[in-house]
Amino acid sequence: MGLRHGRVIEIVEALRAGSTFACHKTVDYDDEDGAPAPGGSFCAGAMIMLEKAQDPEQAPHNHALRIAERLQLYDHKKLDLTAPVFESFEAMIREAE
Repeated sequence: MGLRHGRVIEIVEALRAGSTFACHKTVDYDDEDGAPAPGGSFCAGAMIMLEKAQDPEQAPHNHALRIAERLQLYDHKKLDLTAPVFESFEAMIREAE
């Protein structure tokens, strides 16, 4: 995966708290904070993991996705749930250990 364990924990906690997570292809790496570029996108892999998470204790439905869905900017049916993405946050954390 290439991410250090601490960073994986930060990502998982942010997603569980309802935050967005930027697609690595839309991050401005010249910005010292690695901020998402204007017009950046939510990470498709993160969206898929959130959709796969059935247990609300594991991943509450993400606030950003709920808002985007209401504004008709997000349609979970368009995600490729067969994409090579971790099956759960716990699997992602284990891989990074």
